[in-house]
Amino acid sequence: MGEIAEFLESRAVAKKIVEDRKKLPDGFLDEEARRVKIGVWVRDLLEKQISKYTLATHVGRFANPDSTVHLYVESKERPDGYLTTENTQCETDIVYPNANIMTAAMLLLYKMEDGQSILEHILNQDGKADELKLYGIDSEKLYQQFKDLKTGTRGFTDKNLRQVYFPISEGEYHLLTVMPSTSELGTLFDKLNIIRREFSAARDPKDPNYGKDCSNVWDKTVITFGGTKPQNISGLNMLHHGEGYLVSSLPPVLNERDLILPKRNFFKESVPYSEYRSFVSRLHALFKINWNNAGIREKRDRILGGIIDTAMMTAGRIREENPSGWSDDEKYNGLPRFQKIWLDNAYESEREGDAWVEAVSKDFARWIIRTYEKIERDEKVTLGDAETDYFRNTIYDQLREEVRLGL
Repeated sequence: MGEIAEFLESRAVAKKIVEDRKKLPDGFLDEEARRVKIGVWVRDLLEKQISKYTLATHVGRFANPDSTVHLYVESKERPDGYLTTENTQCETDIVYPNANIMTAAMLLLYKMEDGQSILEHILNQDGKADELKLYGIDSEKLYQQFKDLKTGTRGFTDKNLRQVYFPISEGEYHLLTVMPSTSELGTLFDKLNIIRREFSAARDPKDPNYGKDCSNVWDKTVITFGGTKPQNISGLNMLHHGEGYLVSSLPPVLNERDLILPKRNFFKESVPYSEYRSFVSRLHALFKINWNNAGIREKRDRILGGIIDTAMMTAGRIREENPSGWSDDEKYNGLPRFQKIWLDNAYESEREGDAWVEAVSKDFARWIIRTYEKIERDEKVTLGDAETDYFRNTIYDQLREEVRLGL
């Protein structure tokens, strides 16, 4: 069974079009009848819904959910040095009048192993969507249908979008509307998530890619579209759970005396409150959700990773910006030795041991829980041993990796 066939079957099982083949008794599996049922279901969806779709790269609903303006910009190779929709490979989005007819869009936007959606393969006519023929679906006919949908709504704007009046001569002007490049935003979201996963894998001793060269993009901000109903914005927005990334393009702000050397506890005194406060609030939002699935766990790991990154970058700055032996000064006598080993290069030879890592990890877990309880007060969710162990083990692995890399 090919990749598209596996996906369509999984969706058909979820929609109860066909039964789960694992639950069928021996001898009751009729592949041909099964394929016919799935084909009828998919063809019916495509016939009823595709004509109401519009392909777009810029969707006005991302700026205002009430907007009806969207447009499609073809990608072209223009090496002019600018990052624009025209000269980057961006995903094609699907816009529909209401979420009741989004099912076909979700099928078409399914990403295959090569990172491209079924829709992209249909538009590229590369033959990788020919598997649809097994279900009586002609990808060439779909291409012709979608070709007519790649128009968007050029030539006018609406009151729901921000507008700029640009004078060109006496009594004349252009009315400009800045449209969000939603396809570019979606592509960026996917690529940054891939980078983050590769970064995590390279630092996980249990992963086969452990120790490989990796990179990461810091200072990302998550922005949401559509609130609790991301499906009302567009197909890609639904696939991304209504989230996108904003990446900092500003130079670093250098503040005088922005690094505090700890006298008793590094986490309480040195980690900047403003840099972890929002992460704690986002953790609280997840704790209140009574769910436990892969998506929730991934978000939790990402948020905790932000807190750990903040702490470890602060620790790295203390080591780099202060002379070896700084913690031997009398005023730092109250700083525990295990924190001195971590923060002062004079103790670098002692970092190969595990005792200080375990102590720092326990300290971190206690600090996270106390900070969470202090910030959320009466709204807090009671955390137990499972959360404590999770916090401790997560930073423990990163501290050991830091030592291994000699950071």
